[in-house]
Amino acid sequence: MPFHVSVLVYADGDRIETGRFGQSVKNFRPGGPMPNENDINTLLFEVALESSRVSMDRPPQPSRLNCVFAYGSLQDAIRFRDQRRAGGHIYEVEPIGDNPPLLRDASRLAGEITNNPYAIGYSEAARNYWQRTDHAFDPELLYDCPLRVIRRI
Repeated sequence: MPFHVSVLVYADGDRIETGRFGQSVKNFRPGGPMPNENDINTLLFEVALESSRVSMDRPPQPSRLNCVFAYGSLQDAIRFRDQRRAGGHIYEVEPIGDNPPLLRDASRLAGEITNNPYAIGYSEAARNYWQRTDHAFDPELLYDCPLRVIRRI
């Protein structure tokens, strides 16, 4: 069973809809709200990731902006929560749909930007995120269907 991490509280049986994370990114637009200092990094990265995904010459990948994220093991979900979602809750979930998840390595999002200017590092990280399919050190599952909460861990 996959596991989802969220700061939101869900009850057993609740649906976690696709695109909730993406909507928070799409809210930033010309003439709309400007991202605060904490959100600018996320916005820059998601713009790079979406641009890279759209420009690739291969079968279409689901947009991160329209997916629900999950982890294949409780250990991976705990690591994500402890590193990036302090105070988050972990839920055991099941997909509502037949499409298999897309496995990607979230560690690819950090390595290339460490010593590079943002424009170079983010672009390289985004390309590697979508193109590299070797061993995932920080595996995340992208579901393009809703997830149902089985139980809170």
